[in-house]
Amino acid sequence: MRASTTSSAGEEEEAEDDDRENGGITMSGRGNFLARVVQYVVNELIVDRLANNPSFQRFAVRSSKAIEEMAQKGAQTKEELTQQLKVYSESFKEEISRSLKDTNKQQ
Repeated sequence: MRASTTSSAGEEEEAEDDDRENGGITMSGRGNFLARVVQYVVNELIVDRLANNPSFQRFAVRSSKAIEEMAQKGAQTKEELTQQLKVYSESFKEEISRSLKDTNKQQ
């Protein structure tokens, strides 16, 4: 049984009758199926045309190379920052240790 947003019991019965006549398949179910079929066909056409298009292939290769380069630069920058952070944290640790020793000597 389909949920109805109608306020009248007669309208609900009419909607149920329509569902039974259509084998329990509602119009929205058919529309959804049709939309999926159209989407599949269009998707296949677009993918096929783009895959065989030399301009798109060049674009794809250039984009892929650019993304790889950015990823390599990102990894390199990450490594450099990690090394700098290690140096700074060691310096900070040494500075804190010296400050604590100085404070203990003064007391």
